[in-house]
Amino acid sequence: ILTGAHAERAVDPDRHKTARDFYNEYLESHRTRNGDNRAKTELGPIIEFMFALIGNKRPLDYTRADFTLLNSAIPLIPISKGIPKEHCVSLHKRYLYRVNNPALPLELVTGTTIKRNYHSGLNRFFGWLQKMHLIKQVPVLDLVTPQNRSSLPRDSFDDEEVLALVSLPLFTGCRSQERCWSAGTILLQGSLYWTYLILLLTGMRPGEVGSLRLDDIGEADGIAYFDLRPFDARKGRVMLSEMRSQKTKNASRIVPIHPLLVELGLLDHRDHMRRAGIERLLPDCEPYQRRDGRLRWSQD
Repeated sequence: ILTGAHAERAVDPDRHKTARDFYNEYLESHRTRNGDNRAKTELGPIIEFMFALIGNKRPLDYTRADFTLLNSAIPLIPISKGIPKEHCVSLHKRYLYRVNNPALPLELVTGTTIKRNYHSGLNRFFGWLQKMHLIKQVPVLDLVTPQNRSSLPRDSFDDEEVLALVSLPLFTGCRSQERCWSAGTILLQGSLYWTYLILLLTGMRPGEVGSLRLDDIGEADGIAYFDLRPFDARKGRVMLSEMRSQKTKNASRIVPIHPLLVELGLLDHRDHMRRAGIERLLPDCEPYQRRDGRLRWSQD
């Protein structure tokens, strides 16, 4: 039979833990699941803003007033433009600089950034706390003000811009691999050459192109395609670590290869790589490793 302090620890071993303690547990669970620190990269800035603004308390000790303050403060975070570098080290520093300099015409973050980054990040963490029975309900964080900027629509290339791009030496003849933008007599069908053309003719994301493997190219009824599904179920199960990492669930798809790419020699390039014993379609495209451990393809 446990008595005294031992009994208290047996009943509630987490009774003294703060939100930061649980945040660290949340990060560790995601690090174990994904093998990188993407959760800290995505949630870290706004979680640290919350701690700086309303304190690092036990989850159940946060009050409605705390969350009201947090909800009203998030839309007041300015972008870094026009703010001294020493005040740009965190969202809270930027927020305080605006609060302490109300006369300065500082631009606020966009409504999209607030919803998709700040509100979404906090909702993920508080949703996890609720799932772990550490809070009773997720606080409502939804405020976006008329002073927050709107996001710009995506700017697509027009025909003249595309023609200007493919008229550059990389596509018409260059000096060398190092001087691929200087006019010359060499046609280098390397990763830059194929990446630009694949992006223009398929609408794929840059990160999807750089990581393409030879086996990702298939053919059906005489039509070649890129297979961007996480794995080929017809070949059986694979380990989670072997599955393709994708930005969204809708990224799983099959993309037809434009006939112009075939005419320019993309399939011949694939066959040449296979004969050379190379597994990747663009072996000279090296991934960039982010600080959180994730690989970012086609960064160049």
